[in-house]
Amino acid sequence: MAIAYGFSEYGGPDTQQVFDVEVPRPGPGQLVVAVHAAGVNPADWKVRAGTRKDTVPVTLPAVLGREVSGVVTAVGENGRGFVVGDAVFGSTATGFGGYAEYTVLNADSAAHKPEGLAFAAAATIPVAAGTALDIVEQLEIVDADTVLVLGAGGGVGSAVTQLAHVQGAAVLGVASAGKTDLVEANGVSGSSPAPAAKSGSSRPVRARGR
Repeated sequence: MAIAYGFSEYGGPDTQQVFDVEVPRPGPGQLVVAVHAAGVNPADWKVRAGTRKDTVPVTLPAVLGREVSGVVTAVGENGRGFVVGDAVFGSTATGFGGYAEYTVLNADSAAHKPEGLAFAAAATIPVAAGTALDIVEQLEIVDADTVLVLGAGGGVGSAVTQLAHVQGAAVLGVASAGKTDLVEANGVSGSSPAPAAKSGSSRPVRARGR
């Protein structure tokens, strides 16, 4: 058995608890991973609250979390490209959560963790950066574009900013003054902070080279 954290019924935080689960076995094209770190996202509590029943089916009790990093402990048939002992990260397979000692990833949506990347950092990539990549690819952003990113200091926003900048686009970002250093480190700079009427106000910044 393994320890997991999730919810026993749809509802508020009071439904969350620690419970035991069977150590999973990999299906075809899947990996079992010993979890080293798990990402925490707003979608987690939305699933628990039942607002995503139509898109995220669960079997109660359900394990929370949708992104992890860890080490492969078992490889299913056709789990090509991975072997036991590989350090990996990715989104959990349908029916599995990340807040557990062990979880399951689909091999085709998992990636090898670079040696210099911490497990905690790797676990934050699949949801936010994956969403950002979808945005950049679906908008077909190229170097002739100017892109406005709202929330450029957030998880998805900071990833979109970097990916669009790599594509050569001019990136305009909106972020709180407290995240100026982060936004500039992601490849944007330009205007001075606008006068703030209250804390948490935003200001625009522009990508270097434009």
